[in-house]
Amino acid sequence: MSTGNFLQAFYRSSFTGEIHPIRIQPESASLVIGEQTNTIPAGPATDPRQAQVSQRRGIGLFPAKVGVRVLTPGTSGFAIGSVHYVPWLDSTTLASVVEPKFQTGTYQGAAVRVVGYSPERVG
Repeated sequence: MSTGNFLQAFYRSSFTGEIHPIRIQPESASLVIGEQTNTIPAGPATDPRQAQVSQRRGIGLFPAKVGVRVLTPGTSGFAIGSVHYVPWLDSTTLASVVEPKFQTGTYQGAAVRVVGYSPERVG
């Protein structure tokens, strides 16, 4: 469950390496897979075009997302077994999270397992 407010953060593109502004839920940065935290890249933005998290179609930059299945109850209120796709904010650490299959981690106090991946897309 979302904590409600949005956070203006940064996203590093895997296509160009440029830093883009992105609007995320604060808990997105709390996802940890293996020993890698979903760290917000340091700003400022080197490309002013905003990365789009919630749109499914259209024109723009859509960030890579990691799909995690909830294994244990946590502070999130997520149902055990539910799957959530969270934008992975720094492309330089993405491979360490998605290439080893079925890694585990934590998200909002819940144990999670990586079950999917959606690559960055430019539309």
